[in-house]
Amino acid sequence: MENLIDASPAAPVVGDERLVVVLDLEGHRLVIDSSSVREIVAVVSITALPRVSRLLLGAVAVRGVLLPLYDVTEWCTATPATSNSDLEQFRDHFATILDVGEGSFAVRTPSHPKLGMSAELLTHRSPLLLEDDVCIGIQPSELLNDLLTMTSEGAHQ
Repeated sequence: MENLIDASPAAPVVGDERLVVVLDLEGHRLVIDSSSVREIVAVVSITALPRVSRLLLGAVAVRGVLLPLYDVTEWCTATPATSNSDLEQFRDHFATILDVGEGSFAVRTPSHPKLGMSAELLTHRSPLLLEDDVCIGIQPSELLNDLLTMTSEGAHQ
């Protein structure tokens, strides 16, 4: 995996605004504080995991460490996630690596995430306006909790 961006440990702040990462999820935008983003990498391959939820696409190796790769489209849009039966369809997508506590997880996006500035506090599914687009703000720990809940409720679908 090629590292395409390294986020700094502390999100740069300009006035009342801070640097955020904007993930484009098939027409919906998810905004995450850049201090939680470790890096963005191109997906080269995904390791299949047997008997998992459709939200969990598989695992990606980042510098020798396997991280779970989630498709958060269903979380964001309330429409079913893409089938994970053909992992080749996600080749050349991007994985945004998010740090949560002692661990990390990855979120799949079809296009490269963008950087932006926001004065909004990012709370659980908070709507916010960013460059004339309505986005959804979230803390990575809240996103992971939601994904784990959805995964356990929809396991083996």
